[in-house]
Amino acid sequence: NRTGAGTGAGAGTAIDMTTGPCSKFGLEVENATGTTSAWNINLEGSMDNGAYFTILNQTSATGNAQLSTVADKPVRWCRSNVTSVTGGGTVRIRILAMNH
Repeated sequence: NRTGAGTGAGAGTAIDMTTGPCSKFGLEVENATGTTSAWNINLEGSMDNGAYFTILNQTSATGNAQLSTVADKPVRWCRSNVTSVTGGGTVRIRILAMNH
């Protein structure tokens, strides 16, 4: 498993999976500080760290912690991309990746 975190709006730091492309992902999002009432976050993948595409989208209208998963999406690089967070708080994002 590989874990990365990001809280601000926009694309997070890319995670390089040099040991081999991963194809199974989990995106865990939860309130970190303040009050978060909703969010929209994409998990993005890339083979070259240049062209990114969405492999998973997580939207919460309640601000409650969520775990979303996706399989059969092989990529070498991944990152979170926060498109919106409402309510004045920040979110904690964990990316879980497996290549088996």
